[in-house]
Amino acid sequence: MSFNMMENPEREIFEGEIEDEDSWAVIDQYFKQHGLVSQQISSFDRFLKSSVQEIVREHHVNHIKVDNQYRPG
Repeated sequence: MSFNMMENPEREIFEGEIEDEDSWAVIDQYFKQHGLVSQQISSFDRFLKSSVQEIVREHHVNHIKVDNQYRPG
């Protein structure tokens, strides 16, 4: 098939099967647009914004006991 989005971004009809070179072109374009670590940063942001709260809700941490960690003498 070999389709170049940069040459014709309006094209919506694809003919034939997707070839390896097409997959690599998409992957290459993704990294050019988003950078190498953006997926990891986005994943971590989602974890902080949603997953941590879900974990706290599931485990119902009700009592936090503070122990003195410094003992003079």
